[in-house]
Amino acid sequence: MRARLTIGALALAATPACLGGGAVTRVVSGEVYEGRFISPEAYASVAEGALLEAQGDFAHAERAYRRASELDPGSAELWTRLGALACRARRAGARADFARAEALDDSYAPLARERARCARAEGHAKEALALAERAFSLDPLDEDTNLLLAALHDALGDHARAEALLRGLVSRSPRSRAGWRALGELAARRGDRITVREADARLRELESPRGPATALEVDRALGAGDLVAARRAARSAGMSASGLALRAVELGHASLALEQARLVLGADPGDPDARVAALLASELTRDPAGFIESLRGLTEARRAVGERAERLLGALLARRVGPDAERAWRDAGRDGPAE
Repeated sequence: MRARLTIGALALAATPACLGGGAVTRVVSGEVYEGRFISPEAYASVAEGALLEAQGDFAHAERAYRRASELDPGSAELWTRLGALACRARRAGARADFARAEALDDSYAPLARERARCARAEGHAKEALALAERAFSLDPLDEDTNLLLAALHDALGDHARAEALLRGLVSRSPRSRAGWRALGELAARRGDRITVREADARLRELESPRGPATALEVDRALGAGDLVAARRAARSAGMSASGLALRAVELGHASLALEQARLVLGADPGDPDARVAALLASELTRDPAGFIESLRGLTEARRAVGERAERLLGALLARRVGPDAERAWRDAGRDGPAE
């Protein structure tokens, strides 16, 4: 009964009157903007590419991104990733891919950063520095950009600027292992024993075993936008991976919820709570394609949703359809698992 109710009631919530059409409102890093419509198939290929890239399978990752670019040729992000992978493989197509990304969005900070990495790998240090400075001007808080820019300044002899960048990074993000490690290595090369000891002490503190995390630590990590730390705290607190995605939804962190849900579904496509998290994140960002895709997966699930997912779905039905739909959903829960 529950599966049939989900199809009937949530399908109403997915209508254009409820979610909108054409341009899609998205939330990234807490900021709302109007984005292009992107097909679920393109999303799936992007997710596959990201997973393969994270696993070090760059050849298959590039193929997945290429499929996504055919479905969504207007994505500067995709052309940037393709350029980065082509550069890593030392292929001539990197510059063409980067040029496609620039034509679409010349203010996309990761494009400048990846171009800088590519120029550095090719031995063009000054070009790399100029590109990294451009990336920094567009997104001065990005950890990777700060680390890259500091390394380039250090290589070109401007050690003071490199240290200032790393000091700024660990000041803003005191739990940045990469930041403290880079600062310690820079200090060691300069013979600055005081800073070496400081960096070593901070790294030991960050890497030392801690007691079990609490739900509050999970919330703090999500609030800081640090999904890696949130995953670590969730594991320590005994929270499931899909439970973390649902908690991100509860706190309004839609992009983090979606990223976590996709990670879970990549390993277990039948996880119903992760499907609910993806569904709710799509609703928060008013993404009809993502909503419908998540709904399709949820209605095909053969396992019952958990208590938190059930409550959040009920709230969605109350918002989008009405209180009667919510009551029917909760009553269906008493009948047993989904059919």
